[in-house]
Amino acid sequence: MVRCKNPAKTGVSYALMVILMVVISLAIAGVIAAILMGWPGMLATKAEASIEKVDLVATGSSVIVVRNTGNVRITNLAATVYCETSGPQTAPDLNVGEGLDPGKTVAATFNLNNAVPGERCTISLTGEGANGAAIAASASAYVRP
Repeated sequence: MVRCKNPAKTGVSYALMVILMVVISLAIAGVIAAILMGWPGMLATKAEASIEKVDLVATGSSVIVVRNTGNVRITNLAATVYCETSGPQTAPDLNVGEGLDPGKTVAATFNLNNAVPGERCTISLTGEGANGAAIAASASAYVRP
């Protein structure tokens, strides 16, 4: 007489099957989480600007260049300049017109008042994106003669 094997005892062990189910469940949960977390990040809008260049000149025209590094149009920008020794300075006029599109730059020239060569000045930038988000950035530079 030939005995048949018990079908419950053939194939993958119970412990191995549980481990595989846990691993597969975690992988599926990870993929779902990545999709859910990734889509809002890709669709998010970011109003951001950076001060790309600052050239401060004690006797002559100083230059500031600002780039829109976000993905939203910037509707207005304002800058203030404060020097450690000579105090507040004339603010550069950052005229963005109808708006500064993402990736574009705006430049302004201005003159410093009684600035001393070698002193450090801080340029603070504030503005607003087309979505109403506030923008802030700052940079420091030394005045050259």
